[in-house]
Amino acid sequence: MTAHPDHARRALAMLVGSLMIAWGSSRAQLSPISRAQAQPDSAGTTELPAAVVREMIDRWNAPVAFRSSEPTEIVAGQEVSGDVAVRNGPLTLAGHVTGTVVAINTDVILQKSGRIDGDLWVVGGMVRGDSGAASRADSGQVGGQIRVYAGRLRYWANGGRIIAGTAPGEMPWGWIGRHNNDDQSWSDPLRLTEGGAYNRVEGLPIDLGPAAFQRFPWGSLRVDASLVVKTAPAHGDLGHDVLGEMRFGHDEAVGVGGHLFNTVAAVEPWQLSDLEAAGESFLFHRDYRDYYQRHGGMMSLSWYDGSILSWTNTFSDERWASRDVTDPFSVFDEGKAWRPNPAVDDGHMHILTSTLRLDTRSDPVDPWSGWFLTANVERGSGHLDFIAPSSEPRFISGDSELTYTRGVLDARRYNRLSRSVQINVRAMLAGWIGGNQMPMERRVSAEGASELPGFDFRSPGTGADVATCAVAGPQIAGMPAECDRMALGQIEYRNQTFCSPTWWSSVVATIRAATSSCAVTWVLFSDVGRGWMVGPPNGTMSYSGRALPPLGTFRTDVGGGLDFGLLSVYAAKSVSAHAEAVNVFFRLQRRF
Repeated sequence: MTAHPDHARRALAMLVGSLMIAWGSSRAQLSPISRAQAQPDSAGTTELPAAVVREMIDRWNAPVAFRSSEPTEIVAGQEVSGDVAVRNGPLTLAGHVTGTVVAINTDVILQKSGRIDGDLWVVGGMVRGDSGAASRADSGQVGGQIRVYAGRLRYWANGGRIIAGTAPGEMPWGWIGRHNNDDQSWSDPLRLTEGGAYNRVEGLPIDLGPAAFQRFPWGSLRVDASLVVKTAPAHGDLGHDVLGEMRFGHDEAVGVGGHLFNTVAAVEPWQLSDLEAAGESFLFHRDYRDYYQRHGGMMSLSWYDGSILSWTNTFSDERWASRDVTDPFSVFDEGKAWRPNPAVDDGHMHILTSTLRLDTRSDPVDPWSGWFLTANVERGSGHLDFIAPSSEPRFISGDSELTYTRGVLDARRYNRLSRSVQINVRAMLAGWIGGNQMPMERRVSAEGASELPGFDFRSPGTGADVATCAVAGPQIAGMPAECDRMALGQIEYRNQTFCSPTWWSSVVATIRAATSSCAVTWVLFSDVGRGWMVGPPNGTMSYSGRALPPLGTFRTDVGGGLDFGLLSVYAAKSVSAHAEAVNVFFRLQRRF
């Protein structure tokens, strides 16, 4: 076989470059640029290995000294102290970068005066010198590792971050989904999308209406107006969901917004994602949420520091009302009765909230390092027309005024120990801070597939239940969350293993919708948590406002499973209650 001249020159350049890098490294000097091989897939195109995709996502989302999403030039004599990340360039580098350079879906033009002390990573492009040729002596110097991959990185942008894969609004069934790419203006004159989780109260809520996002030099404007159509309406009702926000600034911005709504809301929305809650209801006739009607309006004032830090304050005027169960379709157990939807406290409320959100995760969908912190304080006051039944008497009555304060703190830390291993921890506290007793809409529990999966959800018991704070006696329909407070701790060990092209890789690749590489993550986890009431201490269910129940009274479980990326399967077993059977469950996203 005769070698093509271009291939021969490229191979010679790679060999020379590799020798020069090795020689320079041995002398602790900067080495000229060389080109790494792109990795072709079986179809003759290029496909980025999963490890490279993760590495590039992590490097882009990590804090850097300079970041750009447009053609960029670092001129001769200019020095950037730290890392540089560029996408949609090209990047022309004639100056000095003391850290690492990451280029995504663009070329890097490294001029002779250019100097990079750290690594140079390029995907979806190539590295060129002054003359435009790759791997020439007229290129600059790189002190660390050089990697160039021809395959383009598929991602979508969410604020200043990027997420691997395809944006929700660009799914194969593109008519359903929401736009999340704020890098450029877009509009949908007649958008059709899911308005929330498929549930036993309204079936599938469908949003129908226009949506648009417009970028300006001074900021941006977002408008989303929807008529909410319910596939299983209880009273033949329609809803609406109209919101808008004007931001002044881009990465660092102040936002002013408004929201008009008549929708069904979840009591504890953090238990499961909308997609997972919908899947359980539609497929298996199990609904892990409770719901109530919200009708009113809201104003908001927010401050954003990129996608890392935000502080949002809202004031709303809204009415709350109970909703009854309907009979939406499910694939399995169709003839089985749904769990009743518990009654809530009906009334007219004014709600003031303040929410601080910190997100330094390497990737919001598949995080390997960083913090995720949400702290929310809510003060509600208003007039109640109806008081829902509860397993313990509450010192509020119908036709009464109510004022309460509730807080929620959810702190998560992701720790990458090596290329494939991480240990993640989560701590969550939620519940009553002050004022009157909380309405049923704001009560909490420590139970569910995302919290303590080793225990059955809303399983009838004979005694006091530290998960929902139900006491012995007549059971309340639907077994609602009744706790004043809850505490949860979680830890997990994750080890990702890459597989070679075998029959097993084909199975995993099918699940992950991948074509050339596969990965499966082994997960081991443990959870601890419980709920309690605030009041005169009785040693079992009620404790003083300054006390935490003894750790020996907390529920605990252990478990493990396999995460294939798009689908995970786990088994969990209670430790504190030996009689509980092993629970097997599926997840469509990370446990936390």
